[in-house]
Amino acid sequence: MVEALAGRVSDLTNLGWELKSQTETTAALEARRPFNWHFFALMLVLFPGFGGALYAAFWALTPNAHLFLSERNGEVITSGGTRLLTQQSRDVELARRINEDLHARGFWATVAPSLLAMTLVVLVWFVVVWAFVQLTF
Repeated sequence: MVEALAGRVSDLTNLGWELKSQTETTAALEARRPFNWHFFALMLVLFPGFGGALYAAFWALTPNAHLFLSERNGEVITSGGTRLLTQQSRDVELARRINEDLHARGFWATVAPSLLAMTLVVLVWFVVVWAFVQLTF
């Protein structure tokens, strides 16, 4: 296998892709699409009871994401389910930047804004639920 292609396949298997077949200049990989919890919650709200089961069945029946790599003129060309790969690349970059911030600024300086935002969201939800209960009962 070409060195550049072997390196790219190694990177993708570290991201969770499974190698299905390979030749000297090509490789086919497969990964399970992630479960979309936001869409699942929306389906539960729009179609109570039935919506969640509908999305879970859809997710179980849809095929996996496929990715095809080929080497042409010393360059690795990617085709197929590149949307999932793009999201994974963004997630890796975000994790790298957070790690750099943790080392440069420290834990509390990096995490405090996220903790504050999460606490405010939880408090707002408690107020909304409390107000709903007070108004309806």
